[in-house]
This record gives sequence, C-alpha cells and structure tokens, in this order.
Amino acid sequence: MSSIKKTELVMFAKNGESTFDLYKTKIAPFIKSDLFVESWRRGNGIPLSSNCHSKYKLINVQYVKLKFENKYVGNVLWKYSEDHSKWLISEDSEKAFICIVDLNRMLSQNKRGGGAVCIRDASIWKLFHDSIAAIETCIKL
Repeated sequence: MSSIKKTELVMFAKNGESTFDLYKTKIAPFIKSDLFVESWRRGNGIPLSSNCHSKYKLINVQYVKLKFENKYVGNVLWKYSEDHSKWLISEDSEKAFICIVDLNRMLSQNKRGGGAVCIRDASIWKLFHDSIAAIETCIKL
C-alpha cells in the first residue's frame, strides 16, 4: 500500500486469537532494527519493560519533549503515563521507520487484536527521534 505521494506504507495486524507481542514478533524483525517505543503502560495488567534480551531491543520511551519556538508556549515535557499515544521509531536512522500502533506495551495486549501502520521517512523520523527526552534502561538478568 502507498500514500497519494507514493510513500510506501507497511501494515501489521493480528487478531485476538493471536497471543504474541506485535512489536517484538512482527515489527522489529521486519524493520531489522532496535526500536524506541512510546506507549501507554498503565492500568490493569503488567507493563512490558524495555527488552534488551532479544535480537532487536525494544526500548521504552519514558519522557517526550516537544520544543516550540513560540515564546508563549516554550517546551512541553511529559511522561509516558500522561500520554495515551502509541508509536515507535527505528533506532537506526538509516532505516528511518515510524509506526503508529493501536496496542499498548502491556502483557494483556498480547491477547488483543490490533495493528500498526509504518512509513519510512527521514524527516518525520527525525521529528519523533528528537522528541525522545528519556528512555527506560534495560534490566540486567
């Protein structure tokens, strides 16, 4: 699938009978890169921590910061727990993938249907990358 301007769109989907982590099982292996993931990780269930023990790391974004050049707005910083968006970017700037996802990184979400749409665009990737203010480090095993 592609956009009107012929930008390739890559889509991923799973049904509720599939019990896997869409990020780890489908998206990361397709992109072939570690991922920075912004996702709601609150509510009922167990949040998934940053995962550095699989072939491709899934690094949770802890804080997002938007920088505005408007003197009335300034910079805006928020924690993942104050944001219900779900997106990811490839860690590798050469890949420059951005995905908008409708599943949270919570263990309970592995039992839900959902999907993601991804594009490869260096300028959009840079906007998302530059908004990452802090990440969750990995737990040592």
